[in-house]
Amino acid sequence: MFSLHLCQGAGERNYHIFYQLCKAPEAFRAQYKLQAPQNYRIVVGGNCVDVNGIDDERVWKTRDTRHIAIVPTKGIFSQEFVEVTEALDCLNFSHEEKNQLFKTTAGVMHLGNVEFTSKKDKAHITNGTVV
Repeated sequence: MFSLHLCQGAGERNYHIFYQLCKAPEAFRAQYKLQAPQNYRIVVGGNCVDVNGIDDERVWKTRDTRHIAIVPTKGIFSQEFVEVTEALDCLNFSHEEKNQLFKTTAGVMHLGNVEFTSKKDKAHITNGTVV
């Protein structure tokens, strides 16, 4: 039987987009059923949600964020997240493509909380409420 366990090392952070999505305004996070970063194993694995020199709380006030989400919301997004969405604009991502990208990223975060067990060489989900 083969088992593979992947995680960040102590003091390491995962992809910044995970933290940026979790710090977005509630209306935006609700589209993807996202909560605070501390609720995702894929984010807290290195025990390093906050890092010196990376300011997830630094905000950039926007009047209109239609370029960020498929559903227009007004609010406060981190400057880094706004820069990501502007980069996607430069790459000619449509609203729908950005939405799909954020949905997929949120899905990865949610799936990271799924727990499996092995019974008679078959995998079973032990915390089905996560899915």
